[in-house]
Amino acid sequence: MSESEDDKGRSDVSGDDDDDVIAGESGFDLNAVLENMTEAERKKWDKNARSWRVYLDFLFRHVAIVTFKYNCFEREDLLGFQMALEKAEDLLTKTTTTKKKKKGDDETARIVCLRDMKTAADLLSKSRCVAEATRLRRYLDLVGRMRGLATIAGGFCKALKKGNVSRVDRMKRCVDFWRGFCVRSFDFTRLALLNVDESGLSLLDRKYLAWTSAIRTSLNLAERFFRRVGESTGLKMLSDDPVAMQRHMQAAEYVLAAKMEQLLTDRILLGETNTADLLQEIGSLGRSSKDETWNVPSSLQDVDPSLLSPIPDTGLLLEVPLDPPKEKTLKKKKGKGKKTSRSASAGSHKGRQKKR
Repeated sequence: MSESEDDKGRSDVSGDDDDDVIAGESGFDLNAVLENMTEAERKKWDKNARSWRVYLDFLFRHVAIVTFKYNCFEREDLLGFQMALEKAEDLLTKTTTTKKKKKGDDETARIVCLRDMKTAADLLSKSRCVAEATRLRRYLDLVGRMRGLATIAGGFCKALKKGNVSRVDRMKRCVDFWRGFCVRSFDFTRLALLNVDESGLSLLDRKYLAWTSAIRTSLNLAERFFRRVGESTGLKMLSDDPVAMQRHMQAAEYVLAAKMEQLLTDRILLGETNTADLLQEIGSLGRSSKDETWNVPSSLQDVDPSLLSPIPDTGLLLEVPLDPPKEKTLKKKKGKGKKTSRSASAGSHKGRQKKR
């Protein structure tokens, strides 16, 4: 297969982060940009950087929190989630009245988008399958969090563009795909799985692994966004404010955030982070301010390291299409035009009566 054929159907955000060359901006040097600024421009940059810091602190912290919650979901509920989807499809098949189909067509109902999953969760709840409905809603909650964060990241991109930051278009493209993998009406099951041998998958994995791969891809795209923000602004990923850390994050979430920062800034290779050192760092946070120490549970040292890891580029992901997935526009109901014309004619009739 030729290179052009191999790249067909893939976005420029799906490969490794050497898209400086793709974007035609090889050799970007932030230090050189800052050195060439006038004193007034540098003061304006520093002022803008304080507002960028607020955006980055919020987004990085919450993406780390969602990543930890997802890792726990994958460890605790992945099989139950897949079985809940299967049960929901069986219920939908039995309860949904469908139009007559041609002989030989598959009449099994399929959950192919997040809207379908929401409907399935409601049906499971009505059928008193509370545990199954809870698993679907736990997944939908994670996706909803990422969708909301993507909206805030879009505002961050606008602030960066207003501050004349270089290569904002690369960041925005990441955000567009990040949001795209959270849309409610797109069929993610039609996208190919990456970094996995499908021949070794179970039947349930083949049917439903695309769902967990979709949110993993969204989280991975968020990480790419943070890397690009750091490259173009020089901002650190993790806040230096210990008080904010204690107030907004659990110890486990902080460990994951620290590992994410180290991975994105290429300070270490994935898997080489010493969790014990990070725990010691957590324990020392805040001692300079009223001797407030972080209450680190001793059990955290026994937590499975996979729960404290970001989503790597080499992990299970979905293939990124050429264009970001978008919501399907709902069709207008028939008859609306006629009702409007009646109301308009009624209004004109009242006007004629007043004139009389």
